Amino acid sequence: MTRRLRSADPAAAEALSGPGRAMRVFLPRPATRARPLAGVLLALAAFLGQACVVYQPVPAYAPAPPQPSTYDRAWNSALQAAQDSGIQLTSVDRASGLILGTRDGIAARISVVQQADGQTRVEFNLQGDLQRDPGLNERFQAFYNRYMGR
Repeated sequence: MTRRLRSADPAAAEALSGPGRAMRVFLPRPATRARPLAGVLLALAAFLGQACVVYQPVPAYAPAPPQPSTYDRAWNSALQAAQDSGIQLTSVDRASGLILGTRDGIAARISVVQQADGQTRVEFNLQGDLQRDPGLNERFQAFYNRYMGR
């Protein structure tokens, strides 16, 4: 909006704007109540828009299948390790936890025992001339540890 300059002295106004022309002065619009109110409403809407949170539903998972007991894992690992290390099994009794076998004249006895505190103990004993197969003990332990996930 433009307004013409009004002066108490018309000669001064003509001197400022030039002869025969009126000077134009751009004045700001007068402040209204709508502008500050619109700004407050806009800020309030932005703030409230940030406050709304929608949570996604939690996905339902199927329960994991039951894991074998520590005794079952130890028994299966000891049996498989004995076979893989070359021991010919002669007796396998899961109820008593005893595995017997031989390898090149060396008698092997593997005992799997469930202890009172819930842990499982595995014993591997060799009898005979160990010089016939000096790496039998290490092979059995390596296979057993691999099957147990160690």
